[in-house]
Amino acid sequence: MYGDGEGLWLRVAASGSKSWVLRVAVHGKRREYDPAAILVGARSYASEQRGNDPNFVKYSQNWLREEGWKKDTPANAVTTDPQKILEARAANIAEGKPYICRSISARAAGECISAGLITIEQCRVAEINI
Repeated sequence: MYGDGEGLWLRVAASGSKSWVLRVAVHGKRREYDPAAILVGARSYASEQRGNDPNFVKYSQNWLREEGWKKDTPANAVTTDPQKILEARAANIAEGKPYICRSISARAAGECISAGLITIEQCRVAEINI
């Protein structure tokens, strides 16, 4: 795992898939959370508290301790696997259909090439300028 020094970590699995993890200590216990789930909950909480009297707004540390974002996060939240996205993008490029590949940037195509999923020639056929 690679940390940013402020609690955000990039977890790299043996398969090469990557995911973000937020590590926080709550009452001396280390916990790991999905940052996307916390962001959804925080936005919901902010909109819920907008306009309320500040005396009745919950402190952020209490909201974290009580895991307040969980009530606003769908139970079946889908996490995206970057490797699957890369493979799907490479499959589109390999088909060589320029009208499909218009939305694929040179940078994204370069990631597919670096991963060994496609070749530069396939990008040229799909009209992606590398």
